[in-house]
Amino acid sequence: MTNFPPVHEVTYYQARCTNCGLIMDSYGEYTAWSDPDSPVSEARDICDWYQSDDAETLLCRQCQICTECDGSPDDDHEDHDFTLRECVT
Repeated sequence: MTNFPPVHEVTYYQARCTNCGLIMDSYGEYTAWSDPDSPVSEARDICDWYQSDDAETLLCRQCQICTECDGSPDDDHEDHDFTLRECVT
């Protein structure tokens, strides 16, 4: 007789683009995080994903455009405030 089942369920988190659904599943040595804030922070701070001020929108680089010139994050935005980003629909 055993006191516990042989498998224990745990919850892990990954960042997902709220526009296209792309899931970020590589975080260096990890494939997911045990808390919901870490994958979003890594996507935003390391991989240049955009997170809205209300934290309801998280956009991968392919779903971002510059609101001044309609360019992508990889284009030259030397004179633009690229903190203004929006979703490509």
